[in-house]
Amino acid sequence: MKINFYIILLFLIILNTYGQKDPEYPEYLNTLFDEAYFFELSNPDSALVTYDIILQTPKNEKNYDFFIARANNKIGTILTEQGKYDSAIVYYNKSIKGYSKIGRKDRVAMNNICIGNAYSWKGEYSKAVPFYLNGIDKYEAIEDSCGLGGAYRSLGTLFEKTGRPESAKKNYFKASIYSKESNNLFELIRSYYKLSNLYLEENKIDSSFIFLNKAKQNLDKNTSDYLKHIISYGDAKYYLSIGESTKALINAKAAITYKNKNIDAFYRALTQSLIGKIYFEQGKLNYALKHSLIAAEMAKNYKNKETLINVYAQLSDIYKKMNNTDKVLYYNELESNIRDVVLNEKQREIINTLIIEYKIEKKDKEIIQQSLLLEQSKNEVQKKKIQNYFLIGLTLFFLIASILLFYIFRQRQKRKEKEIEVLKRENQIRTLESLIEGEEKERIRIAKELHDGVNGDLSAIKFKLSSLLELNTSEIEEAIKMIDNSCNQVRAISHNLIPPSLENFDLLDAVEVYCDKLNTSLKQKIIFQHFGDKISITKKEEINIFRIIQELVNNSIKHAEASEINVQISCRNKSMQITVEDNGKGFDKENVKENGIGLKNIQSRVDYLQANMDILSNSEGTSTTIEIDKT
Repeated sequence: MKINFYIILLFLIILNTYGQKDPEYPEYLNTLFDEAYFFELSNPDSALVTYDIILQTPKNEKNYDFFIARANNKIGTILTEQGKYDSAIVYYNKSIKGYSKIGRKDRVAMNNICIGNAYSWKGEYSKAVPFYLNGIDKYEAIEDSCGLGGAYRSLGTLFEKTGRPESAKKNYFKASIYSKESNNLFELIRSYYKLSNLYLEENKIDSSFIFLNKAKQNLDKNTSDYLKHIISYGDAKYYLSIGESTKALINAKAAITYKNKNIDAFYRALTQSLIGKIYFEQGKLNYALKHSLIAAEMAKNYKNKETLINVYAQLSDIYKKMNNTDKVLYYNELESNIRDVVLNEKQREIINTLIIEYKIEKKDKEIIQQSLLLEQSKNEVQKKKIQNYFLIGLTLFFLIASILLFYIFRQRQKRKEKEIEVLKRENQIRTLESLIEGEEKERIRIAKELHDGVNGDLSAIKFKLSSLLELNTSEIEEAIKMIDNSCNQVRAISHNLIPPSLENFDLLDAVEVYCDKLNTSLKQKIIFQHFGDKISITKKEEINIFRIIQELVNNSIKHAEASEINVQISCRNKSMQITVEDNGKGFDKENVKENGIGLKNIQSRVDYLQANMDILSNSEGTSTTIEIDKT
């Protein structure tokens, strides 16, 4: 995307504001610079003529090198906007020479960034990077935070263009830090907006909203209509991504209302296209068609091929819904033609390089032929050279072939390693499942033996002792009470091993009954909460989740010295989150006893469920979160 000409001017003005103070020069030159600046906004060709007049100023004028360097930079800026990148770079280099002569490192750095932008818009990204880095080095040397903010944002844009979003994000982050440090709100808001847009494209909605909100918070301090436009546009894209098309439409229409010369046809075309897309999502095809056609016309006038490709694809989808086959074919063909042009433009640099190499090779052959005709005596030498070239070529061929074969072998080896890893994982899950099933069977066996055996024996003993009550001894009454307590304890242990509520009902009911029972028997306060819808899981999974909660709550009761324990289960979009929190004394995760089976038992069940567990513990309490994805 080519950046708007007026934004470049605003960027240069900001740099002037934060950089060193400009020296004074004759009044008539001030007048000429003011006239040229006026023409930049309305008639760039007249501005070029005015700046050329400034370049004809006699060398004996006060601060000659400074204003000549400034005029050269201005000419370069106008030529960049006109797409005359090579000529612009020539003038930027002249400006660098002038500013270097008088020691203005800030302006030298600025011109390096300008050259980087020219190469970037030209599509020669590899040539742009050294100039960006050179500008950044110079800004860092003079600790110019304002300049660094704009430079890192430009470098981030280059990485975004070349399909490297992570590198782009790193540079946008740096740009935001430096812009905030220098209170450069213009670059700060743009950096936050760029980050928001990148995260939105990655479908990271929450992160996108955070940075969009940061941009809006700083927008209150800045009255630029251009910034208000891009933020409203960003809001519209965000709301559309979360399915709130009404809010998206309100913000997109708000973006259109900002009338400012900095908001050119490119940005208006994007906004009109977005409005068309929103109407399309709402099923209002006539409105969608109207705004998409406006966007197409704007993009065509601005000669922005990438936007035209997207708009033509959008028009094709609209006409497809309208069952207008002719229009669908027409816009498909337009889109295809422009795609071919864009592809050709991207490949042009490679093709030009091949042509140059071909010409050099052809010329070399002609020289060799002439040499053979003139010097027959050197035939043997030439043959040896050719043989050497052949051997080198053959060696290179085998070397490349060997590298390719090695690469293929490594890829196959990696695939095999992945398959082995998957098999190991499956085997581990089967082993865990067998262990857990064995544990549950043993719990059931012990519970039945306690209930049917020990509890029965205790009841029989109680019955026999009851027959002796007529002796009216306090010792017998006390023994009966002790047997009653033992029966209750055996019954509680049996129910704890195999909770009836888990067998008869579902997980939520079982956990709620478990927490209620603990509340009646313990001094700690046990709180259970459930959020969201019920999620469909197997009985095995319910048992394992119940055991995890049971173990975590027991740990809080036994070790944490907590007064309150919170158990939460939340379900959303086929995913479940279990959280157990307490306000106890916490523990050090790094120094947990290796022979402690509690956490190992929990981790085994978490692994079986193929879930993720996160434990946070400090002096204020412990929070354990387990996330289970059922998609």
